[in-house]
Amino acid sequence: MRVVVLTWRDLANPSAGGAEVLIDRLLSGLMKRGHTVALVAGGPIAEHAYKTVDGGGTYSQYLTAPIICMTRFRQADVIIDVENGLPYFSPLWRRKPSVCLVHHLHTDQWHEHFPHSIATACRAVERRMMPVVYRNRSFVAVSNSTAGDLVAIGVPRDHIRVIESGVELPETSSLTRSAEPLFLSLNRLVPHKRVGFLLDAWEIASRQIPGRLVIVGDGPELKRLQAKAIGIPRVEVLGRVPEETKHRLLAESWAVLSAAHHEGWGMSILEGAAAGTPALAVDAAGIRDAIVDDVTGVLVHAPESELPSALATAWVALSVDSPRRERLGKAAKERAASFSWEVTVDRWQSVLEEVRLTKSEKRPKSSIASKESGASALTPQVRSGAVRGKPRTSAVGGLSRSVRLLKGFRTQYDDPDGFYTMLADDTVELVGEYHPIATRRVVDVGGGPGYFAEAFRRAGAESVFIEPFWESMTIPGRKLGYGVIGDGLSLPFADSAFDISHSSNVIEHVVDPKALFDEMLRVVRPGGLMFLAFTNWLSPFGGHETSPWHYLGGTWAAERYERKLGYAPKNRFGTSLFRLDIAEVLKWAKGTPQAEFLDAFPRYYPSWTRGIITIPGVRELVTWNLVVVLRRR
Repeated sequence: MRVVVLTWRDLANPSAGGAEVLIDRLLSGLMKRGHTVALVAGGPIAEHAYKTVDGGGTYSQYLTAPIICMTRFRQADVIIDVENGLPYFSPLWRRKPSVCLVHHLHTDQWHEHFPHSIATACRAVERRMMPVVYRNRSFVAVSNSTAGDLVAIGVPRDHIRVIESGVELPETSSLTRSAEPLFLSLNRLVPHKRVGFLLDAWEIASRQIPGRLVIVGDGPELKRLQAKAIGIPRVEVLGRVPEETKHRLLAESWAVLSAAHHEGWGMSILEGAAAGTPALAVDAAGIRDAIVDDVTGVLVHAPESELPSALATAWVALSVDSPRRERLGKAAKERAASFSWEVTVDRWQSVLEEVRLTKSEKRPKSSIASKESGASALTPQVRSGAVRGKPRTSAVGGLSRSVRLLKGFRTQYDDPDGFYTMLADDTVELVGEYHPIATRRVVDVGGGPGYFAEAFRRAGAESVFIEPFWESMTIPGRKLGYGVIGDGLSLPFADSAFDISHSSNVIEHVVDPKALFDEMLRVVRPGGLMFLAFTNWLSPFGGHETSPWHYLGGTWAAERYERKLGYAPKNRFGTSLFRLDIAEVLKWAKGTPQAEFLDAFPRYYPSWTRGIITIPGVRELVTWNLVVVLRRR
C-alpha cells in the first residue's frame, strides 16, 4: 500500500509536539510492515528512513503541498490529510481515497493567534466548510473527546474512527521515585496548556507541602513562565530537555500535571503512566480520555476562576496520601501497556486498507466501534455532540431500528430479560452519542432489577442503579448487583458524584417529577450528562397497561381495568402514575441555569420524525416516549 501523509510540521520543527511524534511513529511502523510511505510537510524537514518532501512555508504549504501530491504522488493509494486547524481539502483535488486525521478542533485558539476577522473566518472554515467538503470521507480522531467535537460540527458519527496515539514503554526499573515530592509538567508552552495555572496552584500548595515543581517544555510562553516562577518557591522551568532526562523525570516524579484547556490526546499523561506515575489534571477534553479518574489519576472539576485553588487542594491531598499514589500509579502503568505504538499502527493499517479497498467513499463500511479491540475498543461513546435539529446517523436513525424496538414490546411480559436487555443496550448506544461511556461513573435512577446498569457496565462504565423497592430489585432468576435502595427524590449521593445520570420511564411515576429532575442534575459533575426518557401522558401508551382508555381519564381507566381483570393495575393513576406532558419537561430542560439543553427527540421513532417535537399539541399525542439530554454547567 502506498501512503502519503500531508501535515504542516515535521519533527525537526522547533514547535513539534505529540502530533508530529504520532506521524513519525505511524510512517515508521507502516514502512516496517512493507508499505511505501512518504511525508509532505512544511519546513524545516529532517532526514527520516522514509521519503520526506518539503511542502513549503507555514501558510504557503496549503497551496504548494496539494500540487506536490498531484504531481509526485498521483499513484498513492491513500492520503492522510492532517487537520491542524485547517486541512488540505484533499477531496477537492483528489478522487482517490483520503483520510482526515484530527487531533482536536481549534475553537478559541484561532483568536489567540490571529486578528479577529481572520480568526473568525478560519473558525468558520474549520467548523462549517470542513464537514461539507469531507462529507464522503473517513475521519480518524485521536480521542473520543475529539470524535464528539467532530459530531458536534456535523461530521456523521459512523464516518469517524478513534485511534489513540501510542506511548513509549521505556525501561525504568533502574530508576527510583524521588524521596522528596517532585511534580512534573511536561507540555509545549503555549497559551492553551495554561501552565500558568499550575504555577498559581503550586504557589498555594507549596505553603502546605514540601518538594518542587519542574516544568519541562519549550514554546512561546517559556520566558513569561520563567519570569513568573521567580517569585514562587521551589520551581524549576527547564525548557526542552533530552529524552533521557525526560524519562528520568517521569520515573522520579510523584505526579504528572496538566491544566490544559483542551488536548487531542494527553500524550504526556500516558508517558508518565508508562513509568508508573499517576496524573493530576484539570478535567478537559482529551485529558479525560487519557486519565481514568481516581483509577490512573485525579481529575479536578471546578469553574475556571476557582481552578488554581481547587487544583492546589487536590495536589496537597495526593501529595500526603502515599498509598493512593501507589494505587493510581500501578493502575496507570497497567493501562499504559495497552497503548503501544504497535497497536496504534496495527489499527491505522486496518483503517487505511479498508479505505483503500472501498470503491466508493460515500460511506465508510463500519462504525467507530466496529472491528476495534484493546483499550479503545469502546462501545459508542462520543462526548457532547448531537447538533439540535440534525438527525443522528447511527443510533437514532433508521426505520429498521424503530420496527425492532416496537416489535420488542410484544415480548415485554413473556420475555422481560430479552426485552429489557435489548432496550438497555439501545439506550446505552443513544447515550454514547453525547458522552463517553467507558470508564465513566453512571447512575441509573429507578433502575428496577438493574438491566440498564448492566448495559452501561458492558460498555465499560462504572455504573450503579438506585431503586426504592426491594421487590423491584430482586426478581426470580436474576442476580442482584450494583444496586442501592433509595429515593430518586432525594438521591443518597454527593453533588457531582457521577459523569452521567440516566433514567428511563421513571419520572412519570413520581409525585414530584421536578424534584427527580433536579436531583438527577445535582449528582452530575460539571460537563457531565443527564439523559432522561419518559412516557408522556397523552401518548398512545401514556396510561401504560390501562391505555388507550386513559384518554377518557386516568382514574376511570384504572377502575375499568380492575373491573375487567379483577385486580388493580400496577400503574394506578394518582398513586404510582401521574400526568406528565412534553411541554412541561421541555420548559424545565430549557430553563434550568444548571445545565445546557442539548437535545430532545422521540425515543423509538426514526430520526426524520424528530421535527414532531417542535409542534405543540401534536407532539403530545404522537411522540409515545421522549428523550431529553442536558449537559451540566
